[in-house]
Amino acid sequence: MKGTYPLVGLDPGQKSTKQLVSVQGSPVWVPTGTVSQFCHQYCLGEKIKTALEKEGFETAGALTEVSDTALLDVGLQNGHIAEIKRALKEFLYNHGEADTAPE
Repeated sequence: MKGTYPLVGLDPGQKSTKQLVSVQGSPVWVPTGTVSQFCHQYCLGEKIKTALEKEGFETAGALTEVSDTALLDVGLQNGHIAEIKRALKEFLYNHGEADTAPE
């Protein structure tokens, strides 16, 4: 999709510039809102939000650049990582960047 996406926490009519990253060789647009906004919008728990913010994650887009190992190293558990991946997949699907709905 082209253009900009409204994000949680923005006033109606406000837009945010999208960030472009490559996932498996294909360009995709990622969330540009804060980690707090992303966690709230996709029902990620307080423990996940707190751990990510403590480690310096400011935007949700940064989550597309981190490895599972790095997330484990900061104290997140496999279940937390699965929830983050689910939320990212849901974001991509909701914004036309993924062909299949998350399970």
